[in-house]
Amino acid sequence: MKRVDHRGEEPDELASALVDKFTACHIHHLADILDADPRSLDEYYGEDSRDFGDKARIAGQICPQNEEAVAQLLTLKDNHFGRKKINRTAVVEYLSSEGVPVETMEEMGAKDLLLAAYQTFFDAEAGEMPEREVNRLVARGTLFEDRRDRMYFYEERELPLDEIDKRIDKFRRRYNRRNRKALDIRMYEDEAEKRVVLHLFQERPRQVQYVFSKRVGDDEPGPPSVTTAPNYPVKAIRLRLQNRDGVGELRLSKSAENNGWTGVLEDLMEDSFGVSNALDDARKHRSEKVDQIVSSAVETASQSEDEENAEDDESESVEEVISTKISEAVDEAVEAREKSNEERGFNAEELRERANFDPVGFRVKNGEVIEEIELTAQTTLKDALDREPGVRDMLESQLSDADSDVTVGIKCRATLPDGRVETFVLEDGMPRPAHSGLSREMQHVLNAVFDDESSDN
Repeated sequence: MKRVDHRGEEPDELASALVDKFTACHIHHLADILDADPRSLDEYYGEDSRDFGDKARIAGQICPQNEEAVAQLLTLKDNHFGRKKINRTAVVEYLSSEGVPVETMEEMGAKDLLLAAYQTFFDAEAGEMPEREVNRLVARGTLFEDRRDRMYFYEERELPLDEIDKRIDKFRRRYNRRNRKALDIRMYEDEAEKRVVLHLFQERPRQVQYVFSKRVGDDEPGPPSVTTAPNYPVKAIRLRLQNRDGVGELRLSKSAENNGWTGVLEDLMEDSFGVSNALDDARKHRSEKVDQIVSSAVETASQSEDEENAEDDESESVEEVISTKISEAVDEAVEAREKSNEERGFNAEELRERANFDPVGFRVKNGEVIEEIELTAQTTLKDALDREPGVRDMLESQLSDADSDVTVGIKCRATLPDGRVETFVLEDGMPRPAHSGLSREMQHVLNAVFDDESSDN
């Protein structure tokens, strides 16, 4: 994992990091900011920007007198302004509210925007960006993907975000007293947006790595030799807490379950915010579209049909019901994309090309028992259910008993324009991978089609 904080590094180390991570344009821009003489952003990043010369020389000049500012900039870049960490739309919106022209930022990348923010908020007297501005920038600009398995909603209450610094500090001290694996928490609060972003870091189990002996203080004469040294790696996760319309929200940067964070986050939410079972599946974001598709299919599949009704050509098969509902969801998503001119992800035409879904079966879970039905072109679901009476019983149970442990999922096959095929299940109010994980491209497609409304990322 990358270094969390560059403070305390020597000037030559800071200069080397600047040269490695930024262009001559960025470093020259930083030098002008530190000299309190920045130019228009167009002169650095516009079409008429010029050659800024030897970046190593400039970095070497500015670092000895500006260690705190350079360390702060490097820390922001490493931890918050990576290409996959920044919510570009939110950062542009925030900087535009501070007077930076939107058209100037249209072609800017993550590092360009970081320098634009540094110019906007830099405090020459303090010699760095004020902490409150860092907090606001990170709280607004941290990217959280629209993944339903990483979004939790607390309908019964708002999260208590008052005095959150005291709540988090109390939890951190208590946790580290009770547990051997060290835990650190960095907090970024935006009071205006009533939003808090937390970065959690925890020590992983001890590992042993091979190193040259001179790296561990062994300066004995002779040729270089290899020995072992203990290593304590660190894992990290980001989460965002906020309240909207009386509902508390939690978003995660990665799956808590798959990355060993469930216990820590459950403890944090209960100790600091009074929320028990905070990561329970029932609290995850549900798509009304998915619920409607599944319920319509289940109702159709579970209808008892007499022989006369079974021969009625006008009655829809469950496959037709599913296909119709999915097509309606796709049409609605494409139309919404056309009206909104959404910049993130796919445009309307690209979404239509990728949202090519075919229902291929059912997955029925009753506790630990999982039954699966695969459809073929020659087999209707009614035929399959008649062959598997136990599955029909479970489907009917889903309808008749609201508290039943039975859940029903619709298996679908997605075919991408390049011919790749992926399989997912509409289940528990969200699209899930049927077997292995889904590609990032398919995840974006499913989010676009089955989101009930555009989400604030």
